[in-house]
Amino acid sequence: MTRQYRKNSNVLERVYETATGKVRITESVNSTLAGRLPWNELARRLEGLSGSVLMTLRMEIGTAGATRSPWKMETSHGTVWHVGSLQLMLRLSDDLQPGNVRDDGAESQFTVHQTQRLLAAVLVTENETLAVPTIARH
Repeated sequence: MTRQYRKNSNVLERVYETATGKVRITESVNSTLAGRLPWNELARRLEGLSGSVLMTLRMEIGTAGATRSPWKMETSHGTVWHVGSLQLMLRLSDDLQPGNVRDDGAESQFTVHQTQRLLAAVLVTENETLAVPTIARH
């Protein structure tokens, strides 16, 4: 694995090479030009560089030092997890589906193929309505 930050940014790029292929994961914490938002987004773009790579996407929700119990609720926009005053949502590009969705997170296995681009983002807000932006392919 190789990793580097893009120059003058908080954008991290990691490249993984396996016996079957190579994939790049680009990760960033996002906001808008308007400044600090009432929600946070951690986004990952997965790009197949060669061959195909079997991957696991896992989101594990903590318990704030065993002081909270996460629980999920299905909405028209997807699953929303609640942990005390926090609300979380896992947003995925249409090619990805969470396989095992539980109160304490979600997990899915999938294969990234050469030239394929997939997106995954975790949205989080505290004491605010959770904004659900569309997943754009950049």
